[in-house]
Amino acid sequence: MKQYMQIMFTSISHELRTPINAITNSLSCMRTYVNSAGLFYLDICDSSSAFLLSLVNDTLDFAQLQAGKFKMNFEPVNVRQIIGEVYQLINVQLRLKTGVFLV
Repeated sequence: MKQYMQIMFTSISHELRTPINAITNSLSCMRTYVNSAGLFYLDICDSSSAFLLSLVNDTLDFAQLQAGKFKMNFEPVNVRQIIGEVYQLINVQLRLKTGVFLV
């Protein structure tokens, strides 16, 4: 059963990763055609697709963990950048739902 779950999660992960990578690459190509106001939203889309890709990768990690094949990699993170990206996402959602814009 564990082997079947590993294959299933790997397949699902691959099927989700491909369109997310297409979105990320398309966003990258759009940067030269978007004005400075549009870059704000393009950055939000880019960070959102990166977040979605990390969720897919976490799903694959979970499958590897269950199969006993999980390997941990430690990497430095930029906490200020992460907080800034979360702030942008929350700010856009707040603005769309309530009309309030955080400064």
